[in-house]
Amino acid sequence: MRKQIASIEQRIEKEKTNIQDIQNQLETTNRKIEEAYVLAPFDGLVKSRDIKQGDEVDPNSHKSLFTFIYPVNQ
Repeated sequence: MRKQIASIEQRIEKEKTNIQDIQNQLETTNRKIEEAYVLAPFDGLVKSRDIKQGDEVDPNSHKSLFTFIYPVNQ
C-alpha cells in the first residue's frame, strides 16, 4: 500500500512539473503574441480581410491577408 501511495505521489509531482512547463510555454507564447503586429506601409481602408484571429500565418507565404482600397482624394 505504501509503495502505491509513493508511486501516486511521484506521478502527481511529475504532472505538477508538466503543468508548470505548459504554463511557462503559454506565457512565452502570449508575450510573443503581444509583440506581434501588422504594419501597413501606406494609408488606405481595408476592403476585405482574408484571415481571422487565431489563424497561423507563414511569414514566407505570398497569400494576401488583406485587400486595401487606396484613398483617391487626399
